[in-house]
Amino acid sequence: MDIMESTTMGETLVQPPSNSQNTSSELRARFFRLMSHEFRTSLNTILMSVELLETSDEQTPEEREHYHQQIRVAAQHMSNLLNEALDNFNP
Repeated sequence: MDIMESTTMGETLVQPPSNSQNTSSELRARFFRLMSHEFRTSLNTILMSVELLETSDEQTPEEREHYHQQIRVAAQHMSNLLNEALDNFNP
């Protein structure tokens, strides 16, 4: 997913410019809202999966592997988001 073109809650990061200063601030605010949402979603997946692994003794090996896979996928998603944000950051 390209975070520079993503939409969330009906918002898009690409809009026609109105005022350069306002547009830059608006785009930055939307970008951080999107990043925060994506990070929270992945963190919640990781935390929920870890909690399920820690609290349930009756899981099958397949269920345990499923939770481990969810953790791996969520962590990789966060890593990709961070790398893309850093790659697109222009101070």
